[in-house]
Amino acid sequence: TRQTFEDNQNTNKQFKEWEVTPWSAPVHGRELLNQTLAILQRYVIADIESLHAAVAWAALSWLVDHATVLPMAMITAPEKGCGKSVLLDVLGALVLRPLQGGSITQSALFRSIELWKPTLLIDEADSFMKENEAMRGLLNSGHTRGSAFRILSEEVGGKLQPVRFSTWGAKAIAGIKLETLDATLTSRSIILPMRRKLPSELSENFRHGDKEPFKV
Repeated sequence: TRQTFEDNQNTNKQFKEWEVTPWSAPVHGRELLNQTLAILQRYVIADIESLHAAVAWAALSWLVDHATVLPMAMITAPEKGCGKSVLLDVLGALVLRPLQGGSITQSALFRSIELWKPTLLIDEADSFMKENEAMRGLLNSGHTRGSAFRILSEEVGGKLQPVRFSTWGAKAIAGIKLETLDATLTSRSIILPMRRKLPSELSENFRHGDKEPFKV
C-alpha cells in the first residue's frame, strides 16, 4: 500500500545502517555462521557454548518472518565487568534492524515495533525491569507469533479506542542475574552466561575495532 511504501521510505531515511544489499552469489550457511563466530571471538570473552548460541540467535533475527517461536537472548553474569554490554553491542552489529530499547516510552516502544519490526536490544535490563510493566509485558508477549501483540488505548476521532500493536520480533536483554527476575522470561529465553576474562585471554576493543568485517 501507499502508506507502507511511505513508512519504508521514512525508515530508510532515519536508519541508513539498516539498508541491506543482497549478496551477489549464493551464501554457504555453515561458512557464514563460522565467520560470524570468528568475529564474536575477536571481541567477546565467553565460553564457546555461549558464543555458539549467540551466533545462532543472531541468525534467527534475520528469519523472523518465517518463525513461529522467537526465544529471547538473555545475556547474564554473576557480577559487573563480565562483558555483557560488549556482547550486546556486537550482536547489534550482526542482527537485523537493531534498535536500542532502554530509554523509550511505552507508546513509542509499541509503535516502533509495529512500524519498523526491529531487533530490540535492551542493556542494564535488571535496573528497570521490576518497575517497567510495559517492557516486561512486551517481552512476555512476544514469544509466539499468535500471542505477539498488546492492546493499548488510543485516541481515535476524539475518543479512546482499543488498538492492537504487534510485539513480534527478536529481542535481546542484558543484565546481572536477570534469570532471577522473572521465571517466565527465563523459560522463553536462550541464556547466554558471561564471565570475567582470564589473565591468559585476549580480546579486541569493539568500540575502536574494525567494523569492515560486519559489512561482509
